[in-house]
Amino acid sequence: MSRLFSASVRILCGATLLAWLAVPAAAQVELNQLEPLVLTRGKENTLTLRGKNLQQPSRLVLPWKAPARLAPDVADNGKKGDQVVYRVQVPEQQPVGVYPLLLVTAQGSSLPRLVWVDHLPAVAEAPNNHQSQTAQQLSWPVAVSGRTDAEQYDYFRIRLQAGQRVSLQAVAAALGSQADLVLKVFAPSGRELLYVDDTTGGGSDPQTIFTAPEEGSYTIQVHDVRFRGGGGFGYVLRVGRFPVVEGMYPLVLAGGKEQAVQLAGPGLLWQGSYLLPSTKGWWRRQFRADGFPDAAALWLRSSTRAEYRETGPNDARDQVQPLAFPCGVNGWFQSPGDRDYWAFRLQKGKAVVFQGQARQFGSPADLYLRLFDSGGKQLAEVDDTGTEEGRLVFTPPADGVYYLLVEELARQAGPAYSYRVEVSSRVPAVRLLADTLVLNAPRGGVAVVKITAQRDGTNAAVELAVDGPPGLQVQGTQIPQGKKDVLLRITVPSQWSPGTFHRIRIRGKLAGTKETVPVLALTGWQKRFPGIKYPPPPWVETLGLGVGAPFPKFFQLALAPPPALVAHRGKKPAQLKVTLKRLNKKFQDPVTLQLRGLPPGTKVNGATVPKGKNETTLAISVPAKTPPGVYPLELVARAEFQYQPQQEQVSGLLLHVKTEEGLPLVAP
Repeated sequence: MSRLFSASVRILCGATLLAWLAVPAAAQVELNQLEPLVLTRGKENTLTLRGKNLQQPSRLVLPWKAPARLAPDVADNGKKGDQVVYRVQVPEQQPVGVYPLLLVTAQGSSLPRLVWVDHLPAVAEAPNNHQSQTAQQLSWPVAVSGRTDAEQYDYFRIRLQAGQRVSLQAVAAALGSQADLVLKVFAPSGRELLYVDDTTGGGSDPQTIFTAPEEGSYTIQVHDVRFRGGGGFGYVLRVGRFPVVEGMYPLVLAGGKEQAVQLAGPGLLWQGSYLLPSTKGWWRRQFRADGFPDAAALWLRSSTRAEYRETGPNDARDQVQPLAFPCGVNGWFQSPGDRDYWAFRLQKGKAVVFQGQARQFGSPADLYLRLFDSGGKQLAEVDDTGTEEGRLVFTPPADGVYYLLVEELARQAGPAYSYRVEVSSRVPAVRLLADTLVLNAPRGGVAVVKITAQRDGTNAAVELAVDGPPGLQVQGTQIPQGKKDVLLRITVPSQWSPGTFHRIRIRGKLAGTKETVPVLALTGWQKRFPGIKYPPPPWVETLGLGVGAPFPKFFQLALAPPPALVAHRGKKPAQLKVTLKRLNKKFQDPVTLQLRGLPPGTKVNGATVPKGKNETTLAISVPAKTPPGVYPLELVARAEFQYQPQQEQVSGLLLHVKTEEGLPLVAP
């Protein structure tokens, strides 16, 4: 987690707040806390949102279609900046798991917070459960919404029969909480029976299945490993009869056909069967196992490539046959020190990419990849690639069969230690990252997002496009050849009212190619929720776009009288003094000026109010052949502050053009 998080910080350095500069800092909508952290599906839940600038809410954005409404029985609901209360309906069939939600107000949109959806009945943690003798009695199955307090334990008590099995799961890091939990179980006598910290499949969120050795009341203790606590240390404690899934094999299924999946739990091994769509993507599914009446939540990944599995012994080169690629090869380390060979027939000079995948799909395996020729000579190796999982790019020196050896770096093994290696020919490719999750623009204003390109095998320019509602205007749609990033500017229509919200997708492609890739908000998710190493792509392939109040004017234009201007053609220029007032002390940038309606060929000097200055004088020189007469003009002033444009116009100016001899004016 630390390596990936630090990389996110480096990527975001100097640009983290770009997307928020569209709205003055005092008006940012900050959603800091949800109470409770768990919503029960199939019913209407009361959800309290706490933060800053939450007044005038227009919408609670949810990942399902069931409605959310302001609680009508809460005094001044929707008028307070620090709290708003909603009634949230969760569909009966909504899969169990983590979901993002965000609040939209007249000032724009908040960043998302995460909430847990469960089929278990939900209760709140009791306020006085910090001593064993005052443990909160639970009628289970149940999901408890709680939080750790500094230097405190939380105690819960459940009654079990001898031999009764109970599933325990504490969800914290998966919700973006700062809590790193420890879970213990004590016997009726007070003796400690179980200690669970980090777990396979759960990461820093402990999960296990406990079997009671005798009848009686058992005590569950929960606390942060460093005894921290407060508003950012929430958790959900699940107590029930559901499968605890620690891993699955294979990690990726070929789409379009039903396939068996092996699921691993604490000392248990199950089989499931799933049919996924034939398109590439992530899909929520549920898993039920014999002896567990409740379901477990799964994320399953489908592929449009051939997906191979281990079909027999493959710990030696002579046990495997060459496979066709592009493909995915799926395996798992069945015993400590297990090693898997895969063979491929490669052509001289044609580069191949071997991309390791394990932790990003929830497996604890740390892959070590090595490549050998047919004589057993090692040609290449890789563990991690920077902060990402190992990626091996190899150009064969000759035609022949080459062998990929996949090992677990620490020689760990077990049903949860599964992996996948994606094998493909190397072609010029690009990965695109956005530095935020939500964009905000003032009404009629601009939202800005930094798009970073990670190119592979090319230095070509990258072309960007935005898919969203009609009316958006986009600038900065190309990352130039050799450049790493660009500021993409999205102007929203002036008719969109404050409180409007849309989902948008940004996509890009290498110049001269047809295949597009989505811009991923991965760095934004990792910055917001550092405990989530690899959020599922459905969460990162879209951005929120909120609209707030119009951006305040930051300058005011004035003209020194008289508005009538006199110019002698070919000789004496007309003089126009322009004065402006800077309405925001931080705005010190230049203001450009333009006169519309000038005779052809007219030159204007001084058409910029310099940085930090408040006035300039325009010198208007008309050509000698300009017909004499009166020319109506319009003065246009333009500037930009915090990426927001402002334009002011002054009409009614008259330019009197005279001859060299100063003959009387003639109307044009």
